[in-house]
Amino acid sequence: MERLIIVTGASRGIGATIAIQANRKYASNTIFLLIARDEQKLSQVKDEMVSQSPLNRVLSIKIDFGLDINKNQIVSLMKKSFDQDELNDVKELFIFYNHGTLRLESIELAEEAAKKEFQINVFSVWTLISAFKELFPLENIPLQFHINISSLMATLALKNYSAYCTNLYEQGKFVQPEQTVERLWRILVKNDFENGSVIDFYDSE
Repeated sequence: MERLIIVTGASRGIGATIAIQANRKYASNTIFLLIARDEQKLSQVKDEMVSQSPLNRVLSIKIDFGLDINKNQIVSLMKKSFDQDELNDVKELFIFYNHGTLRLESIELAEEAAKKEFQINVFSVWTLISAFKELFPLENIPLQFHINISSLMATLALKNYSAYCTNLYEQGKFVQPEQTVERLWRILVKNDFENGSVIDFYDSE
């Protein structure tokens, strides 16, 4: 198979929508790896995709990034799913890092939860990339997209989550996952954005 699409947080919301829309867009010759901690909902997404595009190969792995999981554990899980020969044929790679959290708590609680939050939002991404590099040589894949799904709250100083949501509601800017992902795929297909750039849904195309 010439295309590999990996989606974390794939059991619901934007992650599930990314996987399902990509499966519809690339109806053959594509391997999907879906990762999430909710095994039951992950299985439901996988079943829908298999029914939708039977010519693709859809794999799923249960991983909770809130736990202190290391590279060797991830590599071991993936090796049980992948056929190394099919990985060697990959020419296009899409990785959607969509398993982050969005929490604003008191300073005291934030201190207590800091290790877990950094594990989920920062360290787990580094661990994943390291695991991927061990499974297949990234330098040999000519076309790659590494997409970190986040929120404006990751880049803007806001008082709290309620203020953020209220502001969006008042501006009529709440967006459904389907709209977000449709826009995302248009941007990726066009492929004229600067590497490492931050793109918001309301930025002009």
